[in-house]
Amino acid sequence: MAGRQEEANPADSLKLLASRCEDVPPAVTRLPYLAAPLVAVAYMSEGWGVLRPPTSVEQEAMALGLRTLHRASDRVEFRILDAVDINQEKAGVIRVRGADATVHGPGSSLGTGGAVSHALSRIVHALREQQEVFPAS
Repeated sequence: MAGRQEEANPADSLKLLASRCEDVPPAVTRLPYLAAPLVAVAYMSEGWGVLRPPTSVEQEAMALGLRTLHRASDRVEFRILDAVDINQEKAGVIRVRGADATVHGPGSSLGTGGAVSHALSRIVHALREQQEVFPAS
């Protein structure tokens, strides 16, 4: 069905693009940033979330890939920036409306293991290895 939220969500488009890329190998040889034509890729998004553990119904919906937190009465607006560099170092920023931003960097487990971060890892690795990422027009 055209026009559904799941089909129009930019994060889903990012994951689809990444699905065309190979998995990142477990060990990546570090490259110097200075010599690289591309150093990192980043993705910023806005959305709704809750500042509590999700309910069992919300967990079931998330397991099915459904988005329901925007309907929660206690929802909060947030902004997230995820970034991955050519050496697979991950970093980002999470900001809940009305609160200070939380920065996470290499070695932090905050916000670096989700589907968007995984997609960015695949895309930046493919670009680093000069593999085709974007479909020809």
